[in-house]
Amino acid sequence: MHSRIGCVATLAAMSATIPAPAAARDHTPEEIARIMADCAHVVEVAESSGAAFAHSSGDWKKWLVDYSRAHGVSATRQIDLVQARYRKRARVLGGDEAHKDMLRRARSCDKRLAGL
Repeated sequence: MHSRIGCVATLAAMSATIPAPAAARDHTPEEIARIMADCAHVVEVAESSGAAFAHSSGDWKKWLVDYSRAHGVSATRQIDLVQARYRKRARVLGGDEAHKDMLRRARSCDKRLAGL
């Protein structure tokens, strides 16, 4: 079980690990929420395939909802945008390749938080 303080610390650390462009700008709350929604989605898909992670899709969703409430961002909109992007990727790449990509991304999400 993650405490609210732990959640805020996790989010702050996660936003620090997000690769920044050469201009090194801060991410907007919408960008951070979209990254969290992406992790929630890919981890959920990977879990449905039998993969296990240190941080479940439920954890990611809870963090997304908490972060969204704190920053006035729509969690539902972010999830909808991420799901639409992955549906498009599946059409472009094909289902198997898109699924492999989601598994890679899910492992990446888990690794982002592993050192905290």
